[in-house]
Amino acid sequence: MNYIILKRRGFMFNKKHLAIILVSLMIVSAFSSCKTDSKEVSSDSIVKKTDKVNDISVVESYTDYMQEMAEIAAEPKVVVLTVNGLEITDFNIKGELLAKNEAVKNELDSIDAEEISDEEKASKKEQYHYITREDAIKNCIDFWAQVSEADKRGIVKSLDDSKQFAKDNLDMIKEGAQNGDSNCIEELSKIEEYNKTIGQTEEDYINNGAEMLVNVAKITQLRNQVIESFSDEQKQNEDEEYQKFVDELVKKATIEWK
Repeated sequence: MNYIILKRRGFMFNKKHLAIILVSLMIVSAFSSCKTDSKEVSSDSIVKKTDKVNDISVVESYTDYMQEMAEIAAEPKVVVLTVNGLEITDFNIKGELLAKNEAVKNELDSIDAEEISDEEKASKKEQYHYITREDAIKNCIDFWAQVSEADKRGIVKSLDDSKQFAKDNLDMIKEGAQNGDSNCIEELSKIEEYNKTIGQTEEDYINNGAEMLVNVAKITQLRNQVIESFSDEQKQNEDEEYQKFVDELVKKATIEWK
């Protein structure tokens, strides 16, 4: 059912990606309503500006995560750098760090809950790593470099479709919760708790996150185009090859610290 809705509206994500998107929607919906401060920020100051989430890996509960999110959402946004003219704020970086490390923590907790040997758990955990602030900055730069390239190629996605996508999937979670699906009940509870924490409505959650979904859809189409052009040999390692493509985009990009 997930794939039917996503494909119909031009969004192709699997269930795991959807969970990440829903977390990202929370972040973007908060940030989009914050005031932007135009004062200049040096590249060195980003370390100080992200101190609040420096130790996010030790956050013990989803309630703690919500409190961190609320603190971030309450602060004014400051543009830290631009990638080909596209702005990255300190909140984008904090949000990236917070969301990715929360996702890693959830994966590690899930592995710990599995009834498997300690050796098997250790092996599974090897693929998950908490990211640093520097990683978060790089991820943001990679993201906007891809958005910029998609724009150059004329890849366009509808904002209305993006809003409908968010609404459709939220409706699916609600339906699943009503039918007693434990995962849907948990996800709906998180979304409702988040909206309450930062003082936004469900409509705000959908509308404010729509622009991010448009950019994710652009990147998805860009990735598909690039991989389609790969040789058979490259397609054997398409993730690594695509990252090389992104690295080249970043090398060629105009990156300016504010």
